[in-house]
Amino acid sequence: LPEYPPKISVGREPLDYGDTLRANCSSSPARPRAMLKFVLNNLTVARTEPLTPRQSQETAWSDLSLEMVLSEFHFNSGRLILRCVAQVAGIYHEEAVLKLTSARDPVPERGKLFI
Repeated sequence: LPEYPPKISVGREPLDYGDTLRANCSSSPARPRAMLKFVLNNLTVARTEPLTPRQSQETAWSDLSLEMVLSEFHFNSGRLILRCVAQVAGIYHEEAVLKLTSARDPVPERGKLFI
């Protein structure tokens, strides 16, 4: 099984409508290798291909890349929660969760100080 939980790396932030979200998820070597999927605000947006019989016998890293244009639909109350889920044959399940900085995040109002 993978020695470490999956890791997510992303391109630039903050993100807004029309921006391209670029992300990568990797999981340490396992046999069979971990199957990965990206979930954005509870919607699966990418996943690795099923393993061939030969691939399931090899120890290998797992990697998954994501590149998608964001629309208003992807923002949930101004938030973007990206998860990478790693699974191995029903015996291993780990997730990496990343709250992405969004241009739609509510910004606290600045108050004026009166003395």
